[in-house]
Parts: sequence; structure tokens; C-alpha cells
Amino acid sequence: MFLPGTGGPSSMVHNSKDRVEDYVCKAVREHGVKLGPAQQALATDWTTAVTVLGLPPIPAGYEQ
Repeated sequence: MFLPGTGGPSSMVHNSKDRVEDYVCKAVREHGVKLGPAQQALATDWTTAVTVLGLPPIPAGYEQ
């Protein structure tokens, strides 16, 4: 996520939602989670997406 008006990588802001989106994206690429359900889970309530998709909790120290 870029800060408004800056548009450069040095202005990246990582937050909890970014971490969840990255974890779910990795699950789609590597673990057979289907894209449609992943998108729906994130759009409906990103705070519950990992649980709704039946994924294990995001490990402590998980890096994007």
C-alpha cells in the first residue's frame, strides 16, 4: 500500500491486512486454495479470511 500522493516503493506501509492478503495469496499459489473463495473471503471480512478458508493461523514472525 502506498501513502497517498507519493507512489514510490519507499513509501510502502505494511499493515495487518497486507499480511493476511499475502498469506492468502500464497495459499492460492502453493496450497490449492481456489481464487474465487479466497477473493470472497477477503472482500467479505479480511479479518476472518484465514479461518473461513480453513487455513492454519498465520505463524508468528510470518514475513511477506
